[in-house]
Amino acid sequence: MHARRFLKPFMVIVVMTLSNTVFASLIARDYLANGDGAITYDTDSGYEWLDLTYTRSMCLQDTLNNGCNNYHDYLASLDDGWLFANSQQVSNLLAKFAFASNQSAIYGDAKPGSGYYYYKNPNQTFISDVNALTLLGESMSAGSSLYGIKGFTRDNINGAHEQFMAYYNKNQSLGIVAFGDYHRVAQGKPIQAFYTYRVAKAESVFISSKPQITSTNVINNATALPEPASLTLFSLLLSALFMHGYYRRRKTECFQPI
Repeated sequence: MHARRFLKPFMVIVVMTLSNTVFASLIARDYLANGDGAITYDTDSGYEWLDLTYTRSMCLQDTLNNGCNNYHDYLASLDDGWLFANSQQVSNLLAKFAFASNQSAIYGDAKPGSGYYYYKNPNQTFISDVNALTLLGESMSAGSSLYGIKGFTRDNINGAHEQFMAYYNKNQSLGIVAFGDYHRVAQGKPIQAFYTYRVAKAESVFISSKPQITSTNVINNATALPEPASLTLFSLLLSALFMHGYYRRRKTECFQPI
């Protein structure tokens, strides 16, 4: 009876812990320098995502002769396994966040646009959920008064690529969202970036705290640590087994035959 009274609240704790594992599955990692946090590691898919900040203002073809950096040339120069993500991969990634990808009353009154929708005077829940998305690297603030994420996928119609975006303006009076239905040509604008991923590698460990570290100063054979939620759950299970065994022994000692 004592064990049952103990296990019931314990199971509540376990359920609450499990409900938070979706957020714990996304972990920030360093890439080129100590503390840059330029990679988001998804423990569920086994993919690493390069921050959108790194591919901002790039283009696929410099048809406008504006001198923009070519995205594919940039990935080739890194020579580090990075690939242009498709829309399904990006959709799966964004589903791990609390952000509601469909028009939702929790953010305010949504209005339809051409391939996107928007909120006038979105509430603070919208602002907070957009801010959480910038774990992937914000792509909107440089060269504009907007904040949030906006990136291309490789899925396209006649060269117009799908975009996944969620952002708001400086005075927070307008929020704009599009999850794959918005198509544009990548022209190297300051508010455009590319969703870039690779199969996860062992986490880099930097042996210096200097701001800029070359690849020769990186140890690439580090082992990635288990996610915090998994460690917490494992500890709780061990505690449950210990306490269950303890109460069984107490019961046996109390009712030993004479």
